[in-house]
Amino acid sequence: MTIFESPNARPRTPAEGQQIAGLNQRKSPFLRLPAELRNIIYIDVLSHHIIIPDSRHIPSRYNDSPPHRFALLFTCHQIHTETQLLPFEHGRVVLYTSSVSFHVSLPQPRPFIFTAQQISAIKWLELRTDSRSSIGDLQFMNGMGGLEEVTVKLSPAYTIQREGRGWGRKIKAIQASFRFQVIEYLKNIGREDVSVGPKTRA
Repeated sequence: MTIFESPNARPRTPAEGQQIAGLNQRKSPFLRLPAELRNIIYIDVLSHHIIIPDSRHIPSRYNDSPPHRFALLFTCHQIHTETQLLPFEHGRVVLYTSSVSFHVSLPQPRPFIFTAQQISAIKWLELRTDSRSSIGDLQFMNGMGGLEEVTVKLSPAYTIQREGRGWGRKIKAIQASFRFQVIEYLKNIGREDVSVGPKTRA
């Protein structure tokens, strides 16, 4: 099960899908609107959100209530099909590198929380890490064909620690090192077009 899927959803045949879509379009005033107008509404509702793949977004078999900010995707199959990539194209995805590295290191990893289509649609990515030496395995970025910008941050729990004088400078140095690692990785896979921040001051 991946993000934005209902845990109780039953797969439908193409014929069933066409029948339901036709019924929806006849009965729903919203679905009778032109596709261009619907798309404007979708983008207005689903833009500028933050997606963090944790319990707030992962469906549960014990609680099938959809996350309120993405409830539109659970309205019907047609709307889900039309909107499922928009949060990734117009929002910010936050990934903790330790969780991703653990996932890719498993001998038989479970299906990733994002589909290949959703990964490819991500434009703005924020990487958070609690490591001090390496940002971890970045291979998951290979499938992000739509990626435009990456921001590298230390996790909040890490940055609030205090380890003597000059801790703030250490934080900036570690963050700059991680940013460099991301820049080098993107360069190696031919993605020098991707902007990487936060930019360091001269």
